[in-house]
Order: sequence, then C-alpha cells, then structure tokens
Amino acid sequence: MQGQEWHESPSDYHVVIYIHVGSAGWWVKPYAANPITLLNCDGSWSTNIVTGGNDAQADAITAFLIPASYSPPILEGASILPQALSSNSVAIMTVDR
Repeated sequence: MQGQEWHESPSDYHVVIYIHVGSAGWWVKPYAANPITLLNCDGSWSTNIVTGGNDAQADAITAFLIPASYSPPILEGASILPQALSSNSVAIMTVDR
C-alpha cells in the first residue's frame, strides 16, 4: 500500500495501517513489532500489508495519519478499531474491498 501526505510536516507524523480480514478482525500492518510507516521527505510512504495468514483476503484497509509522539494500539484480531485512533489522527482513509 502506498500514499502521500501533502499538508503536514513529514518528520512530525507517521502512518499506521490496519486491515480487516473477515471474522479474524482488525490487524496492524506491516507487523505488531513494527506498526509505524514513516513518511519520506516529500510526504510519500509505502508499506506491505500482506505479511502472512489471510492478509490478501482483507475486506477493509484503514490508514491513519498520526502524530509521531502517538503510540498506536497493536491490534491482532480486534473486533473494532478503537476510538482513540480517530481521536489522535489528523487524517483517516478507509478502502473497502
């Protein structure tokens, strides 16, 4: 997955991605041990969202632009995305597949 952020300082923000895989719930990507995707100096970013299991069957993907100081929750099969993610994000994008 890739994208570009246009209106914030790349050094002040990161992207965190979650995928929803049917009854398996929401999972942070690319990995629980490495949930943050850094922005390049031009605001572009990319990360792998298919890192194992049934990831390729994700039915929804949500990206959050978060302050670099925020530690996002590590989700591994959660039934919902926590409200704190939206509250601490400056931008959110969801794609249903």
